Amino acid sequence: MATAATRPKLKTFHFVIRLAGVSKLSRRLQDRVYEAGCDDAAIIERSGKIFLDFDRQARSMPQAVESALSDIERAGLVVSEVAFPE
Repeated sequence: MATAATRPKLKTFHFVIRLAGVSKLSRRLQDRVYEAGCDDAAIIERSGKIFLDFDRQARSMPQAVESALSDIERAGLVVSEVAFPE
């Protein structure tokens, strides 16, 4: 059993995912995203594009992104791109 001292420390990673095939923000879309585990993302609609602005905790950036992609796939959505703003 891992103790607090041996448990890997989680960091918060910021990244943005743009969804493909979705151009309008709706309550149904919000529910799908949050129910799939993306409650750590703000959903933004800009110029007919939908973005998920994440602050996700993980041990590494790749793990954070991979878990977000898995959650999005579970929601039945498709990712267009992933961005890493400064």
